[in-house]
Amino acid sequence: MKRVLLGAVLALSAPAVTAQHLPKLGIKGGLNIANLSSESGANLSSRLSGHGGVVVHVHLSRQWAFQPEVVYSSQGTKQRVGNNELNWNLDYLNVPFMLQYMFGNGFRVEAGPQVGLLLSAKIKDASGSTNIKNNLKEADFGAGFGLSYLSHSGFGIGGRYNLGITSINKTGTNDLRNRVGQISVFYMFGSDHKTRTRR
Repeated sequence: MKRVLLGAVLALSAPAVTAQHLPKLGIKGGLNIANLSSESGANLSSRLSGHGGVVVHVHLSRQWAFQPEVVYSSQGTKQRVGNNELNWNLDYLNVPFMLQYMFGNGFRVEAGPQVGLLLSAKIKDASGSTNIKNNLKEADFGAGFGLSYLSHSGFGIGGRYNLGITSINKTGTNDLRNRVGQISVFYMFGSDHKTRTRR
């Protein structure tokens, strides 16, 4: 009976230990290598752009963490039509929900879902721009996969690939989906990252 009671006490005390790890705030920004997948066989190429936002890092255990983010992300593609190059400029407010596994040496692997809100959508060429927001869905659903490294100073670097799961095209039969590679630098506030494990 004593062993059972001891086990129950330890089980109940575990959440209290985890609760001592308060959420950590951070900021991030970097480069986007964005493109769209298309069923129509259109001549599409990658568009270089950027992203930036805030992160919240929440420890679930010693090695697992949950990291929601709010990130402005400039996406889209480049399309060659004859001698004319069209720039698809799609701006999103993305909210990824990353589940991270943290190694003791500062490296982290992550994966999770993402939802994006379309802020603006324009096609630009040499003659001007055309607003196409009404032709695209307001919400974009995807999944992210990545790897990052956090240093003792609080600065880190990471790479992530965001794969669009649903088509963003509202009209027509052409299935358009976001494909975005990201290279980010970030900074985590607080002093916990200065410990040996950098979690």
